[in-house]
Amino acid sequence: MIRSIFFLLLFTCFCSISFGQNKITYQLDFDDSLFVDEVVLREVVIERDFEGASAIFQSLADFTETRFNGNNNFGRSTFYDSAIFTDSYFRLNTWFTDAVFKGQTSFYSSAFGSSVSFRGTKFFEDVIFGGTIGDNSISRTSGSQFAIYSSFDNAHFHKKAIFRNTKFKDNTFFENAIFESVALFDNSIFYKNADFTGVTFKKEANFNWVIMPDTLVLDYIKLSHPLDLTNTINKAEVNCKISLVGVDLSLVKIDYSKFDLIFYKNSERRLSPMLRDTISELNKTNIYEKLLRAQTPYPAGYKKLDIEYSEFRYSKRGAYGFFLNYLDKYWWNYGYNKEYIFTWTLYLLILFTLINSLFFGFLNKGVYKIDNVWNASPLFNHESKQLKMKKKAQGFIRNLPHAFFYTCLIFFGLKMKIEELQFKHKIAVTYILFVFVSGLICTVFMANFVFSNTN
Repeated sequence: MIRSIFFLLLFTCFCSISFGQNKITYQLDFDDSLFVDEVVLREVVIERDFEGASAIFQSLADFTETRFNGNNNFGRSTFYDSAIFTDSYFRLNTWFTDAVFKGQTSFYSSAFGSSVSFRGTKFFEDVIFGGTIGDNSISRTSGSQFAIYSSFDNAHFHKKAIFRNTKFKDNTFFENAIFESVALFDNSIFYKNADFTGVTFKKEANFNWVIMPDTLVLDYIKLSHPLDLTNTINKAEVNCKISLVGVDLSLVKIDYSKFDLIFYKNSERRLSPMLRDTISELNKTNIYEKLLRAQTPYPAGYKKLDIEYSEFRYSKRGAYGFFLNYLDKYWWNYGYNKEYIFTWTLYLLILFTLINSLFFGFLNKGVYKIDNVWNASPLFNHESKQLKMKKKAQGFIRNLPHAFFYTCLIFFGLKMKIEELQFKHKIAVTYILFVFVSGLICTVFMANFVFSNTN
């Protein structure tokens, strides 16, 4: 207690501070303190809480390679000169909420073992969390690490913000942050979710070679320069979920084959009150269509998004839409696999042949007779009741080639004559017409496939 009081009095007397010892085992309480000269705490282990809320550092503040083992509060503090936290370690919760950094700031290669808050923090000069301005390395070894939740909500970066090679191991938030100059996130890793809702990028934002988060929220971001997401990397071949509500998609360069579009519900996200609106179906449609136009240079991305858009449109039509979507998907994969028609034609021919073989005698005699087709063995007429199962099986097999010939003549419409149908058997006639129409549809789709591949 006496030591704490002594150091508090010492710091409020505007003295230059440095420590020769490498471990401090008592709590440091510097709330509302004013430091006129340099504060140097290099390679020091601070075992207990560091309280520096609303402190003013008028000269250099150097905490290089310092280990903070307790909670740390620099909230509302002001750093008028350079603030150096290079290679420092913050073991427990850390707050820089509403702090002001007027000089160059370095958190280069620092590690935050618990949650950290830079909410409302203002950086008036360059701030470095990882890499350097001229460092294009992709080693991913020189950046800061955020082990738990990190927040930069409403932070204001007046000069360069360098997060190169930084590792965000938990959810991170930049909601409503403002980047006046370049924002460099290249080669960084986002392990979970990253929320950039309402962020303003007034210059370039570099996300090259970033390992993408599980979910990337870019809703309502403001862009002055194109945002290029084409050189990003997904984790374990799993697509990154992306939300793009209220974004000028003409300024977003994205290969959609790497992403899955989502629309967050209000209960699933943190939003400023002004952004807590319901995403209308019309708004979703506009996003799909604008993003689809932007996919022209990326065939794989265009195909993926076009399929998702088709599914979205069908989903708005209830049970009927569900049926149409099922048909469109499995018939020819929404038009992207027209060769499926040959498989479907074969399946239908086999199915109709099996049915026709069972009822061949009845169909060819009593429903729709085709001349020169061999007369079948009776299976399901009045005589079939007297036959044993073995003879039935033999008759079914014997009918198969003739049933196939019969099916093909109807399916491909080679000898279909409506006037020869015996309409007294309405269900059977309906079946024959169904076979004919199915064949007609398959023929049209096969012709379409041939023509589309010859042009």
